[in-house]
Amino acid sequence: MVPILDGKGTGYAAEVDSENRLATRANTIPNTRHLNVVFGDVFLFPFSITPTDGKCFLYIENTHTSKILVLTQFVYASSVSTALLGYLSQVGTPTGGSDGTPVNVNSQINASPSATFQTGADITGLSGGRYLGPLLLATGNQPVVFDFTYGLILGTGSGYSVYAETGGTIRGFVVGHYQDPGTF
Repeated sequence: MVPILDGKGTGYAAEVDSENRLATRANTIPNTRHLNVVFGDVFLFPFSITPTDGKCFLYIENTHTSKILVLTQFVYASSVSTALLGYLSQVGTPTGGSDGTPVNVNSQINASPSATFQTGADITGLSGGRYLGPLLLATGNQPVVFDFTYGLILGTGSGYSVYAETGGTIRGFVVGHYQDPGTF
């Protein structure tokens, strides 16, 4: 058997066991952490709003020209029991919301996301889209964490909007990161 050399001329060879398996020592970290450390492309979208019953209160749209925005975690707490109704790719121009301030979670990077981030009691101008189903919240401001390990993917010009069935103060944040399409 020919040894596998390191390709740098040092003479180091890879270790292979009796079943021809390559010995490896590796550390596994979540992709989001890698993207944050290497590129500083991870953001929190914090909010606190009292929406009108049945109205859109949160809207995030990817405006980056070449990267996808991947939403991976949602943390919500509500003063009343309610269902949050999420939609992907609604069409229209959102009006009635205020621009929010996303936070880059890498203190060494000052980059801001290329995204529209709005909150409001009654964001209008959106319709259609893909209904993702309800996220149920109990009363009492107990935080509920929804991890979308597969990610909600927002391509350029695509958005994510959330409606509240019942008004009441809703606080929380959404975690998202940018990455090139087709990469891990």
